[in-house]
Amino acid sequence: MTEKGYTFRSFAVCHRAEDARTIAGTEPILAGAQNNGYNGVISDASGDNISALNPVYNEMTAVYWLWKHYDEIGSPERIIIQQYRRRFAFNVKYNYDECDLLTEKELENIALDTETIDSVFDGADYAAPYPLRVKSVRKQYSAAHDPSDVELALTIISELTPEYAETAKKYFEGDASYLYNMFAFDRETFFRYAEWIFTVLDEFVRRRTSEGRLFISERLTGVFFRKLNEEGKREKRLAVLFVTGGKPKLGVCVKALFKGTGGLKERIKPLVYKFMPRALWVKRKRGLFFDRQEG
Repeated sequence: MTEKGYTFRSFAVCHRAEDARTIAGTEPILAGAQNNGYNGVISDASGDNISALNPVYNEMTAVYWLWKHYDEIGSPERIIIQQYRRRFAFNVKYNYDECDLLTEKELENIALDTETIDSVFDGADYAAPYPLRVKSVRKQYSAAHDPSDVELALTIISELTPEYAETAKKYFEGDASYLYNMFAFDRETFFRYAEWIFTVLDEFVRRRTSEGRLFISERLTGVFFRKLNEEGKREKRLAVLFVTGGKPKLGVCVKALFKGTGGLKERIKPLVYKFMPRALWVKRKRGLFFDRQEG
């Protein structure tokens, strides 16, 4: 329970047992555990679950489990969902940072205690990562993924949840792209989000002609953020720390260039990342995201 008197739980979605690590207020939830087995931590494979669909739904199988088993995690009044390699960094000046591994400095920045959780919701109704600055969400998504995904998502939203239709159109034509499926919600907002996004995603899977991961889910989360904003909800943007695990090997970069999907800009990115000095890379990345004065 926080100093302001409400309960909270914070989770980092991981996909391998070796990444399941509790860090200063944030505990792991193992996604795809139906396929990967258990490790003595919370997983998405018990009770009402879609764990076996993890190769398609990715971290969203853990979100689904938390939604369907909310009483089992104590029915907290606030919930934070992050990823094991992408963490919210609290009370920092930057909008983005990265490191190879978590050192003491980074652990301090991502630590979550009762005072920090109070600050997250101080003057805000929910929290989200800083969005990426783009020409349009549609163009940014289509450069790396199947362009038809956007039209299919818009069609489904219009048919099944028409109250979100205009919001979705504006979001996909807008210049702020939210990534990572990370957020801090109160209980009511989390349930509303989960019911909406899984309604859309389930129908999306049923209708689409392509296969592979549901990258569209990140953009749908962005639609939901925009809907909250339009309703007058106050958003707090939080920095993201990306734990890279180290730069990729040259062979991986070359393979991405010649055999990867998406346009040249996406395929050449691993090579640029490998050879650009870390300080310059991070400076460039920070310039791609909105900051505290924008948006």
